[in-house]
Amino acid sequence: MDIELDTVYRRIDTAAVKSPFVVTVTDSAREFLMKEGTDSRYGARHLKRAIERLLVQPISNLMASGQIERGDCIRVSFRPGSTAPTFFRETGANAAWKAAGTMAA
Repeated sequence: MDIELDTVYRRIDTAAVKSPFVVTVTDSAREFLMKEGTDSRYGARHLKRAIERLLVQPISNLMASGQIERGDCIRVSFRPGSTAPTFFRETGANAAWKAAGTMAA
């Protein structure tokens, strides 16, 4: 999971040169991604596809639609009973202190 998320963080870093932002994936979202990306027959073989579908594509849509701005902190979480992760946006000045321990893009 960490290796795949590091790859995503590097992709965000490269794509967001003009609009850096911070992405934090909570433990609940990590567990959901792991559940969606693994099965008893193939193990974690589908993890990369699950991360692409459930994390990367929604972040790309947020970027393309201008919903993520310079300095924002995007927290990805998961609520039990939901079918997809939830993306919370915190604006730049309020989120700056949260960058410690997260990946800055």
